[in-house]
Amino acid sequence: MSELIRNLITKTAESLGYYIGILPPTAETAETHACMLCEKENVNCLIDVGSHHGEYALRMRKAGYKGRIVSYEPVTENYEVLKEKSADDNNWFVHHAGMADISGTMTMNVTVGTEAASLLTPSEYGKRTFGNKLDIKKTEEVQVKTISEVYDACVADLNNPKVYLKVDAQGYDMKVFEGAKEKLPLLAGLQTEMSVQQIYDDSPDYRTCIEILTKQGFSLSGIFPVRVDRSMKLIEMDCIMVRDA
Repeated sequence: MSELIRNLITKTAESLGYYIGILPPTAETAETHACMLCEKENVNCLIDVGSHHGEYALRMRKAGYKGRIVSYEPVTENYEVLKEKSADDNNWFVHHAGMADISGTMTMNVTVGTEAASLLTPSEYGKRTFGNKLDIKKTEEVQVKTISEVYDACVADLNNPKVYLKVDAQGYDMKVFEGAKEKLPLLAGLQTEMSVQQIYDDSPDYRTCIEILTKQGFSLSGIFPVRVDRSMKLIEMDCIMVRDA
């Protein structure tokens, strides 16, 4: 086949939303990459931990994911917004709870920037970098559960469930994965926000996080910068991992 014909076929396929090649195309966003992974692994359930106002779920829908979404958000004012955002999506289920390594109640630091609420305390670096966004305006006693505890309910009635787990717990992510140990072997893939600079006290850095998850049988699939500081140093990144074959 001549190069001219090959290019014509490739461009025609791309114009119709298809890709022809040995390797998959490079994704421009974490959500596009996650959708590619979900499609390849036939994922039909996305567990969304730390949903805030549903931004991630909405971006995944926009990127093309059509399966079940189960969202968890512990902060009451955030959950109320999340409930409204999900109201018109019959395949999106929302729950007023957080995820941790244990079940019970814990004290949440609710910050001025509500997306930054955390079970951990903002670090000095975090406060310098983000200003009053990380100021604690109040604390709230929140319900927490474990992924292992809720997993079966998340996939109930699904034929051959394939699960993708997204965690954005503001520095508490590895505790969430610790509470998911029983179910990690069942995951097709996962996504978590990792710190390069420590925004919260007692939060592990990305090297530790990658090592922990690699030992649990996952390999890196994609890394996407979330934000950089004024000196262009990376602060956080979204890390997508796929279950080893």
